[in-house]
Amino acid sequence: MNKFYAYITLLILSYPILVSAQYSSSLNRFTVDNIKGCAPLTVNLVNNLSIKCPCDVRYGDGTSGQDLYSHTYTTPGTYRIEIDYQTEIPRTDFIDITVVDNSPPVFEIQTCNSNRAKVVITDTRYDEYLIDFDNNGVYESLVSQGGNVPFYTYPSSGTYTVAVKGRNLNASDNCSKSTQSVNIINTLTPPTIQSVEVLDPGSISLSYNPQANIVYQLEASTNSNSNYSVINVLDNTIPTPVINNQGFTTDTNYYCFRISAFDPCTGTSIYSNEVCSVSLALTINDGSNSVVWNNLPGSLSYQICENSGCINTSQTQYINTAIVCGTEYCYQVISDYGSGIQSISSVSCGIAFSTATPSSISNLSTGINVNQVQLDWNVPIDFTPASYFVQAFQNDNIIYSNETTIPGFVDLNYQSNSGICYILEYIDVCNNRSTQNTPICPLTLKTSLQDDNTVLLNWNLYEGYSSGVLEYRIEKYDLSGALISTFTTATNQYHDTEVIPDTQIFYYRVFAHPNDNQYPESYSDKIQLTKRIVLSIPNAFTPNGDGLNDTFRAYGLFVENFKIRIFNRWGELVFSGNSIDDEWDGSFKNKKVPNGPYTYTITVVDISGNEYNRNGIIHLIRP
Repeated sequence: MNKFYAYITLLILSYPILVSAQYSSSLNRFTVDNIKGCAPLTVNLVNNLSIKCPCDVRYGDGTSGQDLYSHTYTTPGTYRIEIDYQTEIPRTDFIDITVVDNSPPVFEIQTCNSNRAKVVITDTRYDEYLIDFDNNGVYESLVSQGGNVPFYTYPSSGTYTVAVKGRNLNASDNCSKSTQSVNIINTLTPPTIQSVEVLDPGSISLSYNPQANIVYQLEASTNSNSNYSVINVLDNTIPTPVINNQGFTTDTNYYCFRISAFDPCTGTSIYSNEVCSVSLALTINDGSNSVVWNNLPGSLSYQICENSGCINTSQTQYINTAIVCGTEYCYQVISDYGSGIQSISSVSCGIAFSTATPSSISNLSTGINVNQVQLDWNVPIDFTPASYFVQAFQNDNIIYSNETTIPGFVDLNYQSNSGICYILEYIDVCNNRSTQNTPICPLTLKTSLQDDNTVLLNWNLYEGYSSGVLEYRIEKYDLSGALISTFTTATNQYHDTEVIPDTQIFYYRVFAHPNDNQYPESYSDKIQLTKRIVLSIPNAFTPNGDGLNDTFRAYGLFVENFKIRIFNRWGELVFSGNSIDDEWDGSFKNKKVPNGPYTYTITVVDISGNEYNRNGIIHLIRP
């Protein structure tokens, strides 16, 4: 039975050896048809006819079996096939199998003039490569690894597919091919450089319009647009390449660029436009910033950009003397070549500084409100204050000082009519101290009641405005604070002769209005003034019925309460009244009293609450 089994097995396996087996094991007991190939790789074994089995077969990847003479490897690696012959010494024979990754070859297609193309194989995984230029199954070229593929001429322009297949020596020809499409053209066209931008001292970015399968060589020239040399071959899939590791020193040199469309079939080139980089140098000076840049060949004009603003210029220098100390300024130059083509410098920044003494504060407004002063001033235009110092000045002495970071201050220690004035200075962001302003004294209003009950007002000339005072305005209020009257004058004095019968108590406030309307007015405190009561009492009257001086009465202003008593010579009360409008007609108990002197007593209270008493004699005269 065993002899019969072995005989049948040998008959079945004899056919493969005649067809494809060609690699022998170490002891020549069996052969295989493949010892190397791409995954998946199928290996067929043929046992020698003189060796009897059954035999145990192990494929090295975990697969084994008795008389298992065909196996497919799916994973790249190196494997050892072993057959265990039970009747032989030594029992085991083997052969090594190599399975490689089935990755399609990597290659490039480079187009040329005249409908030609060249294939460049960059792959190094195979011993040799077959090239099919139109993917029709016919391989027109075979080259070894690293070999040069001859260019191929197509019958006409258009889109074609190129196939490349890799193959190893002494290996199965089972590896996959790689394909790419290519647009075959009759004439190469040069690209256009759209922009050149300096990114940092050693890096420059380009922008251009590449086309697939064309070889682009970047050429550069230092500080000129001549003597170009190739510095890089550009990847035509990246339209904005960054060029570095070329030893650029863009802060001291500029570089001109052009791109050649290279024909690898003939070794000739056609060139793009030329665009040069901008070399920008920023110098931070005391009180100014200076920017200079190179004059670029072919440039039409420039833009200098400072922080967020840009200006056009034909110059290659920009100086800013209107700097704000302590502020960071960033600069960039854009060169215009026309047609949207630009060269852009890197951004250069610096902190402005100055040792200049800041100007003094020249416009200060003050306002007094019940023993406190509000001071306000404008921020200086040419300097940036970091903090202000407000000094209260009295009798040539500084009595206290306060610091603030805003252009305003409320002095809660002010006393009206104290003669306090103020000196202001500040430290700017560059730590420079300003000059002091002339001492500014708040408007101090004084009132004087004249003998005729009119009011004389005077005040100090206000000196807080650099352009001076246009006029002074006096506002007059009643006891409730309602505005009654307004007067204006160009001097520091005003005589108020206005009479308002029912108003005895007034408030006055003076305002200084500047010539320059952009500054607020200054104003004094409200000053209260109480006018004296006005009381007029005749010394005689003639009650004869002629309509002239027929009654006796008192006249007055600012009278709140009034009481009058009239007595005859014997002290008898002949008349009394409780209003200043009450009149005596010279009668007593409906009878005329005789001529002669009569005494009176008057008690009056004015609007301000003051009480006055008057005594006198009135003569009654009847002709």
